[in-house]
Amino acid sequence: MIKILKQHFILIVCLFLYTNLYSQHKKTDPDMLYNYWAKQGTIEMVYASMQDFLKSVKDTSKTNLERKGFQEFKVKFIDSSDKKDLDKNFGILIQFLKENNWENTATKLVEPIVENYKNRKKIDEDFFINNSAPNKDNKNWDENKNRILDKYNSEIIWIKRNIWLGDHILWVIFICFFSGLILGGITIYLYTKLSIYSILSKEKNKYLNDLVGYQSKYWFNYIKLILVLKNSKDKKQSEIDRLKNEVSILKNSLNNENFVDKTKIVEQPNKILPPIDDTTVVEDKINNTVEWEIEQENLSHVIYFSIPESDGSFKAINGKQRKEMDCFYKIEVDKNSQKGKLFFLSGDFDLKALDNIDYYLNPVCEIENISDRTQAKKINVINYGSVVFNGEQWKIESNKKLIIRLI
Repeated sequence: MIKILKQHFILIVCLFLYTNLYSQHKKTDPDMLYNYWAKQGTIEMVYASMQDFLKSVKDTSKTNLERKGFQEFKVKFIDSSDKKDLDKNFGILIQFLKENNWENTATKLVEPIVENYKNRKKIDEDFFINNSAPNKDNKNWDENKNRILDKYNSEIIWIKRNIWLGDHILWVIFICFFSGLILGGITIYLYTKLSIYSILSKEKNKYLNDLVGYQSKYWFNYIKLILVLKNSKDKKQSEIDRLKNEVSILKNSLNNENFVDKTKIVEQPNKILPPIDDTTVVEDKINNTVEWEIEQENLSHVIYFSIPESDGSFKAINGKQRKEMDCFYKIEVDKNSQKGKLFFLSGDFDLKALDNIDYYLNPVCEIENISDRTQAKKINVINYGSVVFNGEQWKIESNKKLIIRLI
Protein backbone atom coordinates (compact mmCIF):
# COMPACT_ATOMS: atom_id res chain seq x y z
CA MET A 1 0.00 0.00 0.00
CA ILE A 2 2.85 2.38 0.88
CA LYS A 3 4.47 1.67 -2.47
CA ILE A 4 1.25 2.58 -4.29
CA LEU A 5 0.93 5.86 -2.35
CA LYS A 6 4.52 6.73 -3.27
CA GLN A 7 3.73 6.13 -6.93
CA HIS A 8 0.70 8.42 -6.65
CA PHE A 9 2.79 11.14 -5.04
CA ILE A 10 5.42 10.92 -7.79
CA LEU A 11 2.69 11.09 -10.45
CA ILE A 12 1.18 14.23 -8.91
CA VAL A 13 4.60 15.91 -8.64
CA CYS A 14 5.37 15.07 -12.30
CA LEU A 15 2.04 16.49 -13.44
CA PHE A 16 2.62 19.65 -11.41
CA LEU A 17 6.12 20.17 -12.86
CA TYR A 18 4.82 19.46 -16.33
CA THR A 19 2.07 22.06 -16.12
CA ASN A 20 4.45 24.57 -14.51
CA LEU A 21 7.01 24.19 -17.28
CA TYR A 22 4.25 24.32 -19.84
CA SER A 23 2.98 27.64 -18.44
CA GLN A 24 6.50 29.11 -18.79
CA HIS A 25 6.95 28.04 -22.44
CA LYS A 26 7.19 31.05 -24.71
CA LYS A 27 4.71 29.62 -27.22
CA THR A 28 2.03 28.21 -24.93
CA ASP A 29 -0.61 30.62 -26.24
CA PRO A 30 -2.01 29.91 -29.76
CA ASP A 31 -1.93 33.67 -30.49
CA MET A 32 1.73 33.87 -29.54
CA LEU A 33 2.42 30.84 -31.72
CA TYR A 34 0.58 32.50 -34.63
CA ASN A 35 2.56 35.73 -34.25
CA TYR A 36 5.85 33.86 -34.14
CA TRP A 37 5.37 31.74 -37.25
CA ALA A 38 3.68 34.49 -39.24
CA LYS A 39 6.69 36.78 -38.73
CA GLN A 40 9.50 34.20 -38.68
CA GLY A 41 7.87 32.32 -41.54
CA THR A 42 7.65 35.51 -43.63
CA ILE A 43 11.36 36.22 -43.14
CA GLU A 44 12.32 32.64 -44.06
CA MET A 45 10.01 32.64 -47.09
CA VAL A 46 11.55 35.92 -48.33
CA TYR A 47 14.99 34.35 -48.04
CA ALA A 48 13.86 31.25 -49.96
CA SER A 49 12.27 33.44 -52.68
CA MET A 50 15.56 35.37 -53.05
CA GLN A 51 17.46 32.09 -53.48
CA ASP A 52 15.06 30.85 -56.19
CA PHE A 53 15.21 34.17 -58.04
CA LEU A 54 19.02 34.46 -58.08
CA LYS A 55 19.36 30.87 -59.35
CA SER A 56 17.09 31.60 -62.29
CA VAL A 57 18.66 34.87 -63.64
CA LYS A 58 21.91 35.74 -65.33
CA ASP A 59 24.46 38.06 -63.84
CA THR A 60 23.96 41.71 -64.77
CA SER A 61 24.66 44.98 -63.09
CA LYS A 62 21.19 44.88 -61.62
CA THR A 63 21.47 41.32 -60.40
CA ASN A 64 24.82 42.14 -58.87
CA LEU A 65 23.10 44.76 -56.77
CA GLU A 66 20.39 42.25 -55.88
CA ARG A 67 23.03 39.72 -54.87
CA LYS A 68 24.61 42.29 -52.64
CA GLY A 69 21.21 43.03 -51.08
CA PHE A 70 20.67 39.27 -50.65
CA GLN A 71 23.94 38.98 -48.70
CA GLU A 72 22.96 41.94 -46.54
CA PHE A 73 19.57 40.31 -45.87
CA LYS A 74 21.23 36.99 -44.96
CA VAL A 75 23.61 38.68 -42.52
CA LYS A 76 20.94 40.79 -40.83
CA PHE A 77 17.91 38.49 -40.75
CA ILE A 78 19.28 34.95 -41.08
CA ASP A 79 22.80 34.71 -39.65
CA SER A 80 22.91 37.60 -37.18
CA SER A 81 21.88 37.35 -33.56
CA ASP A 82 19.58 40.28 -34.26
CA LYS A 83 17.08 37.79 -35.65
CA LYS A 84 16.12 37.04 -32.06
CA ASP A 85 14.40 40.44 -31.98
CA LEU A 86 11.66 39.13 -34.22
CA ASP A 87 9.17 42.00 -33.85
CA LYS A 88 11.79 44.60 -34.73
CA ASN A 89 13.06 42.68 -37.78
CA PHE A 90 9.54 42.06 -39.06
CA GLY A 91 8.74 45.80 -38.72
CA ILE A 92 11.69 46.92 -40.86
CA LEU A 93 11.50 44.07 -43.39
CA ILE A 94 9.70 45.96 -46.16
CA GLN A 95 11.85 49.07 -45.78
CA PHE A 96 15.06 47.02 -45.82
CA LEU A 97 14.09 45.23 -49.05
CA LYS A 98 13.25 48.49 -50.80
CA GLU A 99 16.52 50.06 -49.76
CA ASN A 100 18.57 47.05 -50.93
CA ASN A 101 17.31 46.56 -54.51
CA TRP A 102 14.49 44.11 -53.65
CA GLU A 103 11.56 46.50 -54.02
CA ASN A 104 9.58 44.06 -56.17
CA THR A 105 9.82 41.39 -53.45
CA ALA A 106 8.79 43.92 -50.83
CA THR A 107 5.63 45.02 -52.66
CA LYS A 108 4.50 41.78 -54.32
CA LEU A 109 5.52 39.22 -51.67
CA VAL A 110 5.95 40.78 -48.24
CA GLU A 111 3.14 43.34 -48.31
CA PRO A 112 0.40 40.74 -49.17
CA ILE A 113 1.70 38.45 -46.39
CA VAL A 114 1.74 41.35 -43.92
CA GLU A 115 -1.86 42.10 -44.94
CA ASN A 116 -2.80 38.45 -44.25
CA TYR A 117 -1.12 38.72 -40.87
CA LYS A 118 -3.01 41.88 -39.95
CA ASN A 119 -6.27 40.20 -40.95
CA ARG A 120 -5.34 37.19 -38.80
CA LYS A 121 -5.76 34.88 -41.74
CA LYS A 122 -5.09 31.23 -40.96
CA ILE A 123 -1.52 30.09 -41.64
CA ASP A 124 -1.95 27.59 -44.45
CA GLU A 125 -1.11 27.16 -48.14
CA ASP A 126 -2.72 30.52 -49.01
CA PHE A 127 -1.09 32.53 -46.23
CA PHE A 128 2.33 32.84 -47.92
CA ILE A 129 1.67 34.39 -51.35
CA ASN A 130 4.50 34.67 -53.89
CA ASN A 131 3.57 37.19 -56.60
CA SER A 132 7.09 38.41 -57.14
CA ALA A 133 8.19 35.73 -59.61
CA PRO A 134 5.36 33.23 -60.29
CA ASN A 135 6.98 31.67 -63.33
CA LYS A 136 10.36 30.87 -61.81
CA ASP A 137 11.58 27.62 -60.31
CA ASN A 138 10.32 27.87 -56.71
CA LYS A 139 11.99 24.81 -55.21
CA ASN A 140 13.34 26.57 -52.09
CA TRP A 141 10.05 28.42 -51.66
CA ASP A 142 7.99 25.21 -51.71
CA GLU A 143 10.32 23.29 -49.40
CA ASN A 144 10.42 26.10 -46.83
CA LYS A 145 6.68 26.65 -46.96
CA ASN A 146 5.98 22.93 -46.34
CA ARG A 147 8.49 22.86 -43.49
CA ILE A 148 7.03 25.97 -41.81
CA LEU A 149 3.44 24.74 -42.16
CA ASP A 150 4.35 21.32 -40.72
CA LYS A 151 6.07 22.87 -37.71
CA TYR A 152 3.28 25.34 -37.11
CA ASN A 153 0.52 22.69 -37.34
CA SER A 154 2.35 20.21 -35.09
CA GLU A 155 2.97 22.88 -32.45
CA ILE A 156 -0.65 24.05 -32.63
CA ILE A 157 -1.80 20.47 -31.96
CA TRP A 158 0.66 20.14 -29.08
CA ILE A 159 -0.42 23.47 -27.59
CA LYS A 160 -4.13 22.69 -27.82
CA ARG A 161 -3.64 19.26 -26.27
CA ASN A 162 -1.69 20.71 -23.36
CA ILE A 163 -4.10 23.59 -22.90
CA TRP A 164 -6.84 20.99 -22.53
CA LEU A 165 -4.66 19.09 -20.07
CA GLY A 166 -3.97 22.26 -18.12
CA ASP A 167 -7.68 23.09 -17.96
CA HIS A 168 -8.53 19.55 -16.79
CA ILE A 169 -5.46 18.83 -14.68
CA LEU A 170 -7.48 18.28 -11.50
CA TRP A 171 -9.68 15.73 -13.24
CA VAL A 172 -6.64 14.00 -14.70
CA ILE A 173 -5.03 13.79 -11.24
CA PHE A 174 -8.28 12.53 -9.70
CA ILE A 175 -8.76 9.85 -12.36
CA CYS A 176 -5.13 8.72 -12.07
CA PHE A 177 -5.35 8.63 -8.27
CA PHE A 178 -8.69 6.81 -8.22
CA SER A 179 -7.50 4.29 -10.83
CA GLY A 180 -4.39 3.69 -8.76
CA LEU A 181 -6.50 3.04 -5.66
CA ILE A 182 -8.63 0.51 -7.52
CA LEU A 183 -5.55 -1.20 -8.92
CA GLY A 184 -3.93 -1.19 -5.49
CA GLY A 185 -7.06 -2.63 -3.88
CA ILE A 186 -7.23 -5.43 -6.43
CA THR A 187 -3.52 -6.16 -5.93
CA ILE A 188 -3.89 -6.28 -2.14
CA TYR A 189 -7.00 -8.47 -2.43
CA LEU A 190 -5.29 -11.01 -4.69
CA TYR A 191 -2.06 -10.99 -2.67
CA THR A 192 -3.74 -11.54 0.71
CA LYS A 193 -6.14 -14.16 -0.65
CA LEU A 194 -3.42 -16.19 -2.36
CA SER A 195 -1.14 -15.84 0.69
CA ILE A 196 -3.82 -17.14 3.08
CA TYR A 197 -4.69 -20.01 0.74
CA SER A 198 -1.01 -20.95 0.35
CA ILE A 199 -0.56 -21.00 4.14
CA LEU A 200 -3.65 -23.16 4.73
CA SER A 201 -2.69 -25.54 1.93
CA LYS A 202 -4.57 -28.82 2.53
CA GLU A 203 -6.93 -27.35 5.15
CA LYS A 204 -8.31 -24.72 2.76
CA ASN A 205 -11.09 -26.87 1.27
CA LYS A 206 -12.09 -28.16 4.70
CA TYR A 207 -12.38 -24.67 6.15
CA LEU A 208 -14.28 -23.38 3.12
CA ASN A 209 -16.77 -26.20 3.59
CA ASP A 210 -17.09 -25.23 7.24
CA LEU A 211 -18.17 -21.73 6.20
CA VAL A 212 -21.55 -23.09 5.09
CA GLY A 213 -22.66 -23.33 8.70
CA TYR A 214 -21.85 -19.72 9.59
CA GLN A 215 -24.33 -16.89 9.08
CA SER A 216 -21.86 -13.99 9.33
CA LYS A 217 -21.27 -12.00 6.17
CA TYR A 218 -18.04 -10.37 5.02
CA TRP A 219 -17.09 -8.34 1.98
CA PHE A 220 -14.23 -10.69 1.09
CA ASN A 221 -15.25 -14.32 1.32
CA TYR A 222 -11.82 -15.61 2.30
CA ILE A 223 -11.79 -13.45 5.44
CA LYS A 224 -14.50 -15.75 6.82
CA LEU A 225 -11.73 -18.32 7.28
CA ILE A 226 -10.52 -16.27 10.24
CA LEU A 227 -13.89 -16.87 11.91
CA VAL A 228 -13.56 -20.61 11.35
CA LEU A 229 -10.04 -20.62 12.77
CA LYS A 230 -11.13 -18.55 15.78
CA ASN A 231 -14.03 -20.88 16.59
CA SER A 232 -11.75 -23.89 16.21
CA LYS A 233 -9.22 -22.26 18.54
CA ASP A 234 -11.96 -21.49 21.10
CA LYS A 235 -13.15 -25.09 21.02
CA LYS A 236 -9.61 -26.39 21.48
CA GLN A 237 -9.02 -24.00 24.37
CA SER A 238 -12.30 -25.03 25.98
CA GLU A 239 -11.32 -28.69 25.64
CA ILE A 240 -7.89 -28.04 27.14
CA ASP A 241 -9.42 -26.18 30.08
CA ARG A 242 -11.87 -29.02 30.68
CA LEU A 243 -9.10 -31.63 30.59
CA LYS A 244 -6.98 -29.60 32.98
CA ASN A 245 -9.92 -29.41 35.34
CA GLU A 246 -10.49 -33.17 35.12
CA VAL A 247 -6.80 -33.87 35.79
CA SER A 248 -6.90 -31.58 38.80
CA ILE A 249 -10.00 -33.34 40.17
CA LEU A 250 -8.42 -36.74 39.56
CA LYS A 251 -5.24 -35.76 41.40
CA ASN A 252 -7.23 -34.49 44.38
CA SER A 253 -9.29 -37.69 44.41
CA LEU A 254 -6.18 -39.90 44.38
CA ASN A 255 -4.60 -37.89 47.17
CA ASN A 256 -7.75 -38.21 49.29
CA GLU A 257 -7.91 -41.98 48.73
CA ASN A 258 -4.30 -42.42 49.81
CA PHE A 259 -4.97 -40.40 52.93
CA VAL A 260 -8.01 -42.54 53.84
CA ASP A 261 -6.08 -45.77 53.35
CA LYS A 262 -3.24 -44.61 55.59
CA THR A 263 -5.70 -43.49 58.24
CA LYS A 264 -7.39 -46.87 58.27
CA ILE A 265 -4.05 -48.55 58.78
CA VAL A 266 -3.21 -46.27 61.66
CA GLU A 267 -6.59 -46.63 63.36
CA GLN A 268 -6.66 -50.49 63.15
CA PRO A 269 -3.12 -51.62 63.97
CA ASN A 270 -4.21 -54.40 66.35
CA LYS A 271 -7.06 -55.80 64.27
CA ILE A 272 -7.01 -59.62 64.36
CA LEU A 273 -7.07 -61.14 60.87
CA PRO A 274 -9.01 -64.34 60.25
CA PRO A 275 -7.03 -67.56 59.90
CA ILE A 276 -5.87 -68.34 56.40
CA ASP A 277 -7.07 -71.55 54.80
CA ASP A 278 -4.41 -72.98 52.48
CA THR A 279 -7.05 -74.59 50.29
CA THR A 280 -8.83 -71.27 49.83
CA VAL A 281 -5.57 -69.59 48.87
CA VAL A 282 -4.82 -72.22 46.22
CA GLU A 283 -8.33 -71.98 44.79
CA ASP A 284 -8.15 -68.19 44.68
CA LYS A 285 -4.84 -68.35 42.86
CA ILE A 286 -6.23 -70.80 40.32
CA ASN A 287 -9.37 -68.69 39.77
CA ASN A 288 -7.32 -65.48 39.43
CA THR A 289 -4.95 -67.16 36.98
CA VAL A 290 -7.85 -68.44 34.85
CA GLU A 291 -9.52 -65.00 34.88
CA TRP A 292 -6.23 -63.30 33.94
CA GLU A 293 -5.65 -65.76 31.09
CA ILE A 294 -9.23 -65.22 29.81
CA GLU A 295 -8.73 -61.44 30.02
CA GLN A 296 -5.43 -61.64 28.15
CA GLU A 297 -7.03 -63.88 25.54
CA ASN A 298 -9.82 -61.37 25.03
CA LEU A 299 -7.37 -58.44 24.93
CA SER A 300 -5.34 -60.14 22.23
CA HIS A 301 -8.41 -59.96 19.97
CA VAL A 302 -9.01 -56.23 20.46
CA ILE A 303 -6.66 -53.60 19.01
CA TYR A 304 -6.93 -49.86 19.62
CA PHE A 305 -5.89 -47.11 17.19
CA SER A 306 -5.80 -43.32 17.23
CA ILE A 307 -6.92 -42.11 13.76
CA PRO A 308 -6.87 -43.77 10.34
CA GLU A 309 -4.55 -43.04 7.46
CA SER A 310 -5.94 -40.92 4.58
CA ASP A 311 -6.55 -44.09 2.52
CA GLY A 312 -8.79 -45.64 5.22
CA SER A 313 -6.23 -47.98 6.81
CA PHE A 314 -4.67 -48.56 10.22
CA LYS A 315 -1.01 -49.55 10.32
CA ALA A 316 -0.54 -52.65 12.47
CA ILE A 317 2.60 -51.17 14.01
CA ASN A 318 0.49 -48.32 15.48
CA GLY A 319 -1.94 -50.69 17.24
CA LYS A 320 -2.24 -50.70 21.03
CA GLN A 321 -3.42 -53.51 23.31
CA ARG A 322 -5.06 -51.16 25.80
CA LYS A 323 -7.19 -48.06 25.23
CA GLU A 324 -5.34 -44.82 25.76
CA MET A 325 -6.54 -41.19 25.74
CA ASP A 326 -5.73 -40.66 22.04
CA CYS A 327 -7.52 -43.84 20.88
CA PHE A 328 -10.64 -43.18 18.82
CA TYR A 329 -11.09 -46.62 17.24
CA LYS A 330 -10.96 -50.28 18.19
CA ILE A 331 -10.89 -53.39 16.03
CA GLU A 332 -12.36 -56.66 17.29
CA VAL A 333 -10.31 -59.27 15.46
CA ASP A 334 -11.90 -62.51 14.22
CA LYS A 335 -10.43 -65.88 15.28
CA ASN A 336 -8.60 -66.23 11.96
CA SER A 337 -6.95 -62.84 12.56
CA GLN A 338 -7.60 -61.78 8.96
CA LYS A 339 -10.77 -59.74 9.43
CA GLY A 340 -12.23 -57.56 12.13
CA LYS A 341 -15.05 -55.28 13.19
CA LEU A 342 -14.26 -51.56 13.41
CA PHE A 343 -15.86 -49.40 16.12
CA PHE A 344 -15.62 -45.70 16.94
CA LEU A 345 -15.03 -45.01 20.63
CA SER A 346 -17.33 -42.12 21.44
CA GLY A 347 -16.31 -40.07 24.44
CA ASP A 348 -15.06 -36.73 25.74
CA PHE A 349 -12.94 -36.09 22.65
CA ASP A 350 -15.74 -36.25 20.06
CA LEU A 351 -15.46 -32.48 19.45
CA LYS A 352 -11.85 -32.94 18.42
CA ALA A 353 -12.90 -35.50 15.83
CA LEU A 354 -15.70 -33.22 14.60
CA ASP A 355 -13.29 -30.30 14.21
CA ASN A 356 -10.94 -32.47 12.16
CA ILE A 357 -13.52 -34.55 10.32
CA ASP A 358 -11.43 -34.98 7.18
CA TYR A 359 -8.68 -36.72 9.15
CA TYR A 360 -10.53 -38.43 12.00
CA LEU A 361 -13.80 -39.64 10.41
CA ASN A 362 -14.11 -39.40 6.63
CA PRO A 363 -11.51 -42.04 5.67
CA VAL A 364 -13.39 -44.93 7.40
CA CYS A 365 -16.84 -43.56 8.28
CA GLU A 366 -20.10 -42.84 6.51
CA ILE A 367 -21.87 -39.94 8.21
CA GLU A 368 -25.66 -40.09 7.96
CA ASN A 369 -26.30 -36.42 8.75
CA ILE A 370 -23.19 -34.52 7.66
CA SER A 371 -25.27 -31.32 7.33
CA ASP A 372 -25.67 -31.22 11.14
CA ARG A 373 -21.93 -31.21 11.85
CA THR A 374 -21.76 -27.55 12.92
CA GLN A 375 -24.26 -28.12 15.73
CA ALA A 376 -23.14 -31.64 16.73
CA LYS A 377 -21.25 -32.39 19.94
CA LYS A 378 -21.25 -36.20 20.08
CA ILE A 379 -20.84 -39.14 17.70
CA ASN A 380 -23.19 -42.12 17.83
CA VAL A 381 -22.24 -45.45 16.18
CA ILE A 382 -25.09 -46.86 14.06
CA ASN A 383 -23.28 -49.89 12.63
CA TYR A 384 -19.74 -51.20 12.87
CA GLY A 385 -17.39 -51.30 9.89
CA SER A 386 -15.44 -54.18 8.41
CA VAL A 387 -11.64 -54.25 8.02
CA VAL A 388 -9.27 -56.72 6.38
CA PHE A 389 -5.66 -57.42 7.43
CA ASN A 390 -3.09 -57.62 4.61
CA GLY A 391 -0.01 -58.34 6.70
CA GLU A 392 0.99 -54.75 7.46
CA GLN A 393 -2.23 -52.84 7.96
CA TRP A 394 -5.95 -53.13 8.60
CA LYS A 395 -7.82 -51.77 5.57
CA ILE A 396 -11.47 -50.65 5.62
CA GLU A 397 -13.65 -52.37 3.06
CA SER A 398 -15.06 -49.71 0.71
CA ASN A 399 -18.65 -50.91 0.91
CA LYS A 400 -18.54 -51.69 4.63
CA LYS A 401 -17.55 -48.45 6.28
CA LEU A 402 -18.41 -47.62 9.85
CA ILE A 403 -21.79 -45.84 9.93
CA ILE A 404 -22.13 -43.01 12.44
CA ARG A 405 -24.59 -40.26 13.27
CA LEU A 406 -23.83 -36.83 14.66
CA ILE A 407 -25.85 -35.72 17.67
